[in-house]
Amino acid sequence: MADNVVHEVTAPTREAYELLQRTNKTNPDKADVAALRTMLAKVPELWRQAGDLQERAYTVTAETIQGTPFVRESIKAGRVALRRELGYDGATELERLLIDHVVLCWLRQQMMELRYVQTTHDGTRTLKQSEYDERRMTATQGRYLRALETLARVRRLLRMPPVVQVNVGAQQVNMAGMDVRKP
Repeated sequence: MADNVVHEVTAPTREAYELLQRTNKTNPDKADVAALRTMLAKVPELWRQAGDLQERAYTVTAETIQGTPFVRESIKAGRVALRRELGYDGATELERLLIDHVVLCWLRQQMMELRYVQTTHDGTRTLKQSEYDERRMTATQGRYLRALETLARVRRLLRMPPVVQVNVGAQQVNMAGMDVRKP
């Protein structure tokens, strides 16, 4: 039923679509590129449609997983759940960037764990191949742990009260926990 819904194309949407068509080639007209820059400046969330490389990296990584549509959709649902559990909706923009990085590292690390288990227990891998997979798994695990640590560190820093140091003559006074930014 939802597939039959017809969305009205408004003039600005049609113009944007036509502009995208004109600039989506190797050597677009310079005036069209300038108009595209202006459009992206006016509608900053639009860049995410094609230019969000973090989103693209996650999508491409998830698409490499062999499995049924149920498996692929479950991976997508897992991403949504993990982001929510990490507090994405209430996070600052900096935290959101880090959460997205954590989730991507999590997916890569889980994929390497799966590959490692599958290839080391089927008996067809040489010792050299197994060592290579072990190094890759260790590297992805390290990236994942560093991403988690960075997110935790940034959250701790964002929640720390400001510390103010006042020097009056030879006397130093430190005031921690007082928000001196508010009058």
